[in-house]
Amino acid sequence: MKNLFVILTVVAGVVAPCPGLRAQTITATISGTVTDPQGAAVPGAIVSLISNETALKKTVNTDDQGRYTVPFLRPGLYSVTVEATGFSANTRSQVRLEVAQAGTLDFQLTLATAQQAIQVTAEAAPLLDSESGGLENAVETKLIQDLPSAERSALALINNLPGVVDTGFAFAAGENLNTNGNAQGPIGTPGNRNIFDSLFSVGGGQASTNDVLLDGVSNTFGDFNGMAISPPQDSVQELKVLSGVFSAEYGRSGGGVLLFMTKAGGAKFHGTLYEYFQNGGLNANGWQRNRAGYASDGVTPALPRIPIKRNQFGGSLGGPAVFPRLGRSQNTFFFFNYEGRREDNPFSKDLTVPTAKMRTADLSELLQPVARANVPLNADGSQPLLGQIYDPYGPLVRNPSGTMVRNTIPQNRLDLLPKCNSSGPRQAACLDPIGRELMTYLPLPNQPGVTNNYLYSATTRFTRDLMAARVDKTLSEKHSLFSRFSFEKRFQGEPNFLKSVAANSLITRDAFFNITVNDVFTLTARAINNFRYGCTGVRTQQIPIAGEQNFDPTTVGFPTYVRDFASTTAFPVFNFSGSGP
Repeated sequence: MKNLFVILTVVAGVVAPCPGLRAQTITATISGTVTDPQGAAVPGAIVSLISNETALKKTVNTDDQGRYTVPFLRPGLYSVTVEATGFSANTRSQVRLEVAQAGTLDFQLTLATAQQAIQVTAEAAPLLDSESGGLENAVETKLIQDLPSAERSALALINNLPGVVDTGFAFAAGENLNTNGNAQGPIGTPGNRNIFDSLFSVGGGQASTNDVLLDGVSNTFGDFNGMAISPPQDSVQELKVLSGVFSAEYGRSGGGVLLFMTKAGGAKFHGTLYEYFQNGGLNANGWQRNRAGYASDGVTPALPRIPIKRNQFGGSLGGPAVFPRLGRSQNTFFFFNYEGRREDNPFSKDLTVPTAKMRTADLSELLQPVARANVPLNADGSQPLLGQIYDPYGPLVRNPSGTMVRNTIPQNRLDLLPKCNSSGPRQAACLDPIGRELMTYLPLPNQPGVTNNYLYSATTRFTRDLMAARVDKTLSEKHSLFSRFSFEKRFQGEPNFLKSVAANSLITRDAFFNITVNDVFTLTARAINNFRYGCTGVRTQQIPIAGEQNFDPTTVGFPTYVRDFASTTAFPVFNFSGSGP
């Protein structure tokens, strides 16, 4: 099965700054009032913000009521300084601004004395958001870096936020979905293919109806709001979940809004390198393999431990851009990260396959000396036995109790039946040549008995490569922009547990990308233009091994129209369920 989705997001608008201005999706806004010691407004005061990461500065003036607003700020730590003639300068350092936050920070100035300045240093606690009526819960940079995550998935951390429920895992749907190749575990598990990582509920809303934004552009596609890029921990600065009555700027959500803000470079170079390693030699053997017992020496396991291997590695680098002959830039910053994953995961099947005698059409091993209760007597008056096969083409006859029944096939010996005539409709019980041919694609039992007689254990190959590159540019205090490109490629190949094209093992190849361009330009003191463009692409491909090998069904005797009109040229899948008299 192949799917291709592309989602375009374009946001453009002109807004007028005011004390009630909401932060526009991925940025933060800080506002407040500057007053003198008696509480009167201080108009014309200069409010300066300096980013702790980039050292870039932005200044505004208070209006006639002493109010100021600085919108479209990159989330992070800032130092805020207020200066006015006749007053001492007042500085607040370590001011933290979060994604989509409208923080309030008021200042009360004191009269100036000789060489006096006031500086307040506090912990980097987020400011009070007094502008929104919705519920907001954030996981900031330090928590993303420090909280443990078995899969190094930042998305998995939303399970720690109030009001968020991983519905697929909470209701055990993950294990049930695993049977058809879909979700295989909690949010952030690689087997979810990113697509099924949207199975979470926010504030009691329906799962898979949430909007997920990556740097302000849609990161979902139309197939039940499946996710595209799931960024690794090292590339995420902050994530936030919005619920309740959130701002009208957000849409396409029936529950909550999940915001990802990626990291950007700063004035100093920073980087990380890591590798997470796991080996089967550190694990205990599985119970299914221990069930096979020991070899002839009585010590060596008949089925030893599976050689599991997992390597998850990557790194990141961010800092100021360096240009030939110009040296280090003061207003251009970059951030790049890459993560790779190579692993072999346990894979096992406990199946029932035909015995050597069954392959000759002798099914006498299925006949058990156990009478079936509440089933009519056979035509000859004998008790019906468990596993008995009846002639579906023979005439109905009356048994000694007067009930119309079918004749049995003696001893289940189908090998004594004639071979079917390939031309014309079937008139009597006979051996199907297609069925006999299909039997050759199944392996012989490797365990005793006629049920659960085939045990297969191996590993599933999984690889993933994820990279992202971001560039931030500040042209002036009035004009700044950034661009980011993220790409992920993944492969999962289940082993051929039947060692033929009859196995319905899946080959999965997925590719995702997300592009964001964001431009903020201050036109006048009261008008700001923000243009944002985004493009999200998803290409999913999941086909069985037989489809990968272009199996031709006519080679086992099927007519040509089966091949010519089949959507996928795969080995036929047979499902048997239920039983009756």
